[in-house]
Amino acid sequence: MLVDIHSHILNGVDDGPESFEMAMEMVRFACETGIRVVVATPHILDNQNEELVISRFRKLSEAIIDEKLPIDLFLGSEINFQFGINEILDTSIGTYRGIGRYFLVETTLTHYPKHFDETLFELQTNGRIPIFAHPERVGPIVGNSDLVEYLVAQGILVQVNSGSLLGMFGKRVHDFAWKLIEKGLVHFIASDAHNMRRRSFNLDAAWNEVYKLYGEETAEKLFCNNPLRMIFSENVESVKPVK
Repeated sequence: MLVDIHSHILNGVDDGPESFEMAMEMVRFACETGIRVVVATPHILDNQNEELVISRFRKLSEAIIDEKLPIDLFLGSEINFQFGINEILDTSIGTYRGIGRYFLVETTLTHYPKHFDETLFELQTNGRIPIFAHPERVGPIVGNSDLVEYLVAQGILVQVNSGSLLGMFGKRVHDFAWKLIEKGLVHFIASDAHNMRRRSFNLDAAWNEVYKLYGEETAEKLFCNNPLRMIFSENVESVKPVK
């Protein structure tokens, strides 16, 4: 079973699918690729419409039930690191399921923010647990596994994109993503799916690659066990694979 904790599957709320029909097409394809749990994580920038997000989530959830599709849909968000992030976490879409301890946070791909680690550490003192979305794609971080190791030591969890492992974002990102897994610095692998074209669901292909290199136990932790633990606010395990 594949569990995807990072996807932009809700239509008309960010740069995901433009229409409800496109969103449903993504859901059906996710089912075909073996995903049985998917979390909608729309981008939260300065002024995300919380009511719109919840409305689109409910409509998609109802359609999944009506079609009897074998997939469970949850709601979270991908928060852009910004001033007032603590207030965003108090909203019903700030954390996973709106009641969880965990939240997904991103930076721009061209900039590593000042006070990033300090701010996230302060949030941890209030019981929040940050998950850093795709650090392997952030330009100033690529190749700097020492920085990622430092962040993990500070209690920040790491989510790597399946597309990075498959070479979709270039060789440097590909090699760095695999290095982070090898060093035991990755807790989740997710699709970050946006559409049915270049940024679709590909967890199955990434799972096969991890399985071939590190075996079933490591693959299960990264693609299923840890994601489920996170969704239900349980403790996440570190993953130290052996080839």
